[in-house]
Amino acid sequence: MFTALWCLFIIIGAWTTLRHTAFYTRKPAARTLLLTSLMLCAETAAVFLTMRLVDGRSASVQTTAVASVVILSTLGLIFGVAKTAPAGALLTTALPRNAPLVKLYRRRILPWVWAVLICLAGTLLLMRVPGTVQVIATCLAVIVASFLVFGLPAAYVSALRLDRAVTGLQLNPWLHWPPDIYFGQDGVFCNGEFCAWGVAGVSLLSASVEPGPPRRIELWFQKTQMGGYGRTQVMKIRKDVLIPPAAAATDLPALQAALITRCPDATINLA
Repeated sequence: MFTALWCLFIIIGAWTTLRHTAFYTRKPAARTLLLTSLMLCAETAAVFLTMRLVDGRSASVQTTAVASVVILSTLGLIFGVAKTAPAGALLTTALPRNAPLVKLYRRRILPWVWAVLICLAGTLLLMRVPGTVQVIATCLAVIVASFLVFGLPAAYVSALRLDRAVTGLQLNPWLHWPPDIYFGQDGVFCNGEFCAWGVAGVSLLSASVEPGPPRRIELWFQKTQMGGYGRTQVMKIRKDVLIPPAAAATDLPALQAALITRCPDATINLA
């Protein structure tokens, strides 16, 4: 029951966030909500069916069976929600089959993996201490193990998509400037960071040229996320992209035309 309520809260939060993005349209969003609700019902049914099948077995068998179903079905729900998101809320990068992917974002997950494994090992050792320490260590072990099973795979999938987007920018950019700056269909990459024009919860608001010094492109993004007590938080984020002196005179007009087509709701003034 706790898993079902937790997943329902995730769906409500994702739905609220999606409604506040520039990519919300009623028909695709309603389809996403329906499919996600069906997946949640399937997960709940699988858990209850498993509980019925193992009824009367030993406690260890019941715990193992139910935990396995919860883990597999929840992972399926997480990845299913990502697959059923509206097309406008996803990265659109298409890469050649054998194209080598950069490991910029996936490499950042590795320290978290080691940190989680060390914490899990520590809590398992503390579980050998009887009394209050054992109870606290058990609770902490469950929390850490949940993050290991659910959080890290979801983070890896997100990092993989970002690495694919960066690779796509490098292979097929709208515009590439020498100081490792790329503009493309999915977003902009500069200073070692990728920022998408529009994914679930993030959308481009405006793009303009600031004379400086230094002369730069000023990008404003809107980020919508769930805050405390189920409230929606809307933040504005600024990203500056320096314009190199060697930039061609046709670069900014071409970038403006591409951005107007890609982000019709944004205010674009680059030419």
